[in-house]
Amino acid sequence: MLGRVVRSLAFSILRLFYYPLEVANDRLLAALPATIFVLNHPNSVLDPLILMTVLRRQVTFLAKSTPFGYKFSRWFMRQFGAEPIYRVKDIGLRGGASDREDMQARNEGTFAKCQSLLRSGNAIALFPEGTSHTEPMMMPMRTGAARIACSTAASLDWNGVQIVPVGLWYENSTRFRSTVLVVPGKPVEVAAYRERYEDDPWKTVQELTAAIEAGLQRVVLEAETTELLKSVPFVAAWTEPEGQKPDLATRQAWAASLLEAYKRMHAADADRVARIEHAARQYARTLHTLGVKDPWKLETPKPVLGYAARRALLLAAWMPIACAGAVMSFVPYRLSAYIVRHHYPYNRQKAGALKLIIGTLLIATVWILEAITVGILAGALWGVATALAAPLFGYVALRWSELFRKLREVVRAGWLRWRRESLLVHLVAERQRLAREIHDAIADISAAE
Repeated sequence: MLGRVVRSLAFSILRLFYYPLEVANDRLLAALPATIFVLNHPNSVLDPLILMTVLRRQVTFLAKSTPFGYKFSRWFMRQFGAEPIYRVKDIGLRGGASDREDMQARNEGTFAKCQSLLRSGNAIALFPEGTSHTEPMMMPMRTGAARIACSTAASLDWNGVQIVPVGLWYENSTRFRSTVLVVPGKPVEVAAYRERYEDDPWKTVQELTAAIEAGLQRVVLEAETTELLKSVPFVAAWTEPEGQKPDLATRQAWAASLLEAYKRMHAADADRVARIEHAARQYARTLHTLGVKDPWKLETPKPVLGYAARRALLLAAWMPIACAGAVMSFVPYRLSAYIVRHHYPYNRQKAGALKLIIGTLLIATVWILEAITVGILAGALWGVATALAAPLFGYVALRWSELFRKLREVVRAGWLRWRRESLLVHLVAERQRLAREIHDAIADISAAE
């Protein structure tokens, strides 16, 4: 019972922290019951929870063994179906194996359990890179997923086992209310490797691992530098060639195309790439100076006055509750960000999980203390009412601030349209020119190859 409450609460908090949380296609829903999901691993313990949140089904995932060495974290990991995987670098540590032989024996036991789960029609999830990281390129793949897939398929006469690569893309893994996109790839049918596995198991495992890596590369954004990896998705949001604002899945696909084209263009015509990069940076700086985050709003005429008036009335109506929620939650929310930023500066891949966990604990603790204080000063009923109202008021404060930011950007776009129409026309033309230049550059490179 407690485990169910913990899981439900964790998934709800995750949906609140990351918004929107979207899936690019329906391949997850079409996955077979006995499926091995293989994912990139940019955001530590939150990555498997993201997968389970969008799947809405139990998935057993493999995690490093060291958290299992502590009673509370072991209990918590078990509630989400985690099984330990033992690594060489953890030998001798708490939760790790005692030596290489012990490590191999323990891992074989974990693999056997995974095989049993797959034979029973359950799903498992692995991170074949072997560790969470924030590097712009994926790390070499481990063979665990291929070994489990082949051995399980062999025991089932090579029926019903598939591998689905899943790419995770975080707009900003450490920022509250930032976007996450889950991109399932084309399934890898394990049955296609039957004859090769029967002839040479180890070589086949390596070939399947290479196929897994290729599948992940098609759904994971990779770049030569971290700066490029961060900037291209935002450029893609401005320059999608269809001439209308792309949805999240389209933006990710276009960003992948841009990154692939960038590699070819940089080798073939570095000067042209440099000119496009310079123009994109100038455009971004101009938008930032004007306080415009979304240039598409400049191209979407709206009845700004009526829209602004309606939203302003709504904001005014909800302001008392939003202010109360801000007062009750602001200090612990800011404190959690401060703790993560100053005490864990070199744990970028864990920062999102740390901020979510620390923020949740601090906010809940402060709410409880506030309810107790009100109960002492005004009576038990008021204390209970405060405890019940705190989450609602906090959520209203969150939605109020998001609505206010949207209203502010629409008003800015309307002000530009009204007072500085020539500048607005220039910004629209510049975005369109940048889109055409990138599109033409890609077409020229493709034609020359």
